[in-house]
Amino acid sequence: PAILHWDFNHFVVLVEIAGGRITLHDPAKGKVTLDLDQASRHFTGVVMEVQPTANFVPRTSRERIKLRQLIGRIPGLGNAVGQILMLALVLELFALLLPWFAQLVLDDAVVAGDRELLSVLGLGFILLVVFKVATEALRGWIVMILSTTMNFQLLSQLFHRLVRLPYGYFEKRHLGDIVSRFDSMSVIQRTLTGSLLEAMIDGVMAISTFIMLLVYSPKLTIVVICGAVLYGMLRLALFLPLRMATEDKISRGALQQSNLLETVRGIQSIKLFNREQYRRAQFQNLAVNHFNADIAMQKLHILYRGANGLIFSIEHIVVIWLGALLIMDQRFSVGMMFAYLAYKDLFSQRVIALIEKGIELKMLGLHTERVADIALSEPELAEQNGVATQTTRVPQASIQVRGLQFAWGDAQAPVLQDLSLDIEAAECVAIVGLSGCGKTTLVKLLLGLLQPDKGTICMGGKDIHTLGIAQYRQWVGSVLQEDQLFAGSIADNISFFDPEADQQRIEECAQCACIHQDIAQMAMGYNTLIGEMGGALSGGQKQRLLLARA
Repeated sequence: PAILHWDFNHFVVLVEIAGGRITLHDPAKGKVTLDLDQASRHFTGVVMEVQPTANFVPRTSRERIKLRQLIGRIPGLGNAVGQILMLALVLELFALLLPWFAQLVLDDAVVAGDRELLSVLGLGFILLVVFKVATEALRGWIVMILSTTMNFQLLSQLFHRLVRLPYGYFEKRHLGDIVSRFDSMSVIQRTLTGSLLEAMIDGVMAISTFIMLLVYSPKLTIVVICGAVLYGMLRLALFLPLRMATEDKISRGALQQSNLLETVRGIQSIKLFNREQYRRAQFQNLAVNHFNADIAMQKLHILYRGANGLIFSIEHIVVIWLGALLIMDQRFSVGMMFAYLAYKDLFSQRVIALIEKGIELKMLGLHTERVADIALSEPELAEQNGVATQTTRVPQASIQVRGLQFAWGDAQAPVLQDLSLDIEAAECVAIVGLSGCGKTTLVKLLLGLLQPDKGTICMGGKDIHTLGIAQYRQWVGSVLQEDQLFAGSIADNISFFDPEADQQRIEECAQCACIHQDIAQMAMGYNTLIGEMGGALSGGQKQRLLLARA
């Protein structure tokens, strides 16, 4: 294998070159196969060849997560699923009765001219249809409740895991990519509440209609089975290309979304530097890439839809042809032929649906892998140890740093190396140095946002990780360069949305930060609403609000 520099912004692993095509493992897209001409447009000319040593041990690095880990416990899930399946089976029973009704009408009522039997059959099946509609409505109601409950549970669980990930996780990923992983969770929910249950019903119906087809004519059924097998083989052959195209579309859509969010957040700088046209062109390029990926995926859908139409149209013609011969030989009645075609169509629909649901469930692996990036990432150290305790006694407000070392990557030089210092209680300390020397990094280490490679950070002689990062942060106030306000009232932002906020304490903090008078002059005072980017406030007012919050 070899490592190639790709698009001047990342590296890919070369797997093989065969038949004029190149296969790669791209961290952004997964396994990718390209023509050599396509690859040449991405390859920068930098390559590193690697050979395994005697100590090399292969391992599977792809993270997988069980659906049970995502769903958690949903009260009443078993009962709801059981009710849905029972109602669905009742509905499918109606579907099986309709072709039989058509056969009775044609062979018994029409041929015999029995108007009374025709009226009885018509009224009976009208009552069945009314019951069917009521059953469909009840099933839809239960599915709606189950879908909503499961969606809430899944999104809540994922968000709960997300906010407990370490700060470093967010520094290594762009915003659109994280948002797109929540979109994948919605796909998982729709598949579990829809496709999985429907696949079970489709399987039962496919078996039931297959038995009915065999009862009518084994010879015709062979033709029907051949059509279904051909379609299944086609969908299986197209699965891997479709999975790769879907993954490419998702990743390109995430880049486009990140660009949009970045533009909205940085609109002030964009306007001041007259870079609107540049951002527009950049967004258009990303949008074109996204649409091209979507077109590649749609081409595959068009291909299998066309093949589906061709296979089952030919199958239908052959069945009618052979069925007509059976009628001529007086081995089939017209009513039987009518019923057989109805059962055949029902069987084909269910088999196609079952194959499609199977592909959806197989494709679910793509979305669970994306969600696993959040769900299986190691949480912050405080969450791992479960030490976010409610300690009543605050340790002495002194900080001791011993032998601290930190680097942003294994191959990079340490930003801080063998650093030791003491900050006594009530002491005011300024950290000075050239830009990039590690001042902000040191502060983030002191706050527990980053984990040191070596060394310890203690408060009052106790390691902050032993105290518990969550508890430690209860005793520390901070304002960093990247801090921001959130959508809500001024009081909400000062108290950081504390549900039991003390209004007197809020005003005291505002006075300490010299912002109280400005707030008092506003029409709504502390209830004044501000946007997530601090709209309607000056730069100085935003900074003082952040100080009041700290």
